[in-house]
Amino acid sequence: MPALTDAAQTTRSADTTSANDATSDRWAWLAGTYWYVPTETLPALQVADLHTQRTRLINDQTLWFFERFDSGYLIGRAAISLDGGDFQPLTIVGSVTPPGDVMVTLAPTDTIDLSLRDGVTIATLSSGAGRLVQRNGDWAFLMQMNNGTSVGNVSHWSYMVQSTPDDQSWTNLPGVPGVSIGDVFAE
Repeated sequence: MPALTDAAQTTRSADTTSANDATSDRWAWLAGTYWYVPTETLPALQVADLHTQRTRLINDQTLWFFERFDSGYLIGRAAISLDGGDFQPLTIVGSVTPPGDVMVTLAPTDTIDLSLRDGVTIATLSSGAGRLVQRNGDWAFLMQMNNGTSVGNVSHWSYMVQSTPDDQSWTNLPGVPGVSIGDVFAE
């Protein structure tokens, strides 16, 4: 392989630095932010039995709180309420590329011991892919998520929009009236 000239090495270093800077800085503002599903994209498809394909539309209010952003990776907490039920706590881990492509995984904070073999503990994971997009002048996550087992599955596409304590959504979440984001994430 031929050696790089000084000019080529400088260009290559500049390209690498730009990519690293974009990864580590562009989306760093996501740390400490809260996100929710707006009213218009609450409906999700639930398949109750994959064999007979019994389906119904349900409301899926998902919440995200990103505690940290580190070199393109997001770490935080999430919670899901299906059809206005109690919120289930989850851990969220994901990545954001410099152009804004997103991949996240949600895992229950309390695993379920089904004792399938040798006391193996399992939990259903939810995975989603999407992209950060401009929506009504603000950043939003446009996501597609799936979770479930061979017994049942929920498929949902939605915008995840930011909420702050100054927003109505903070104290009155769509799909779960009277519930506040602060209460859901209170420890």
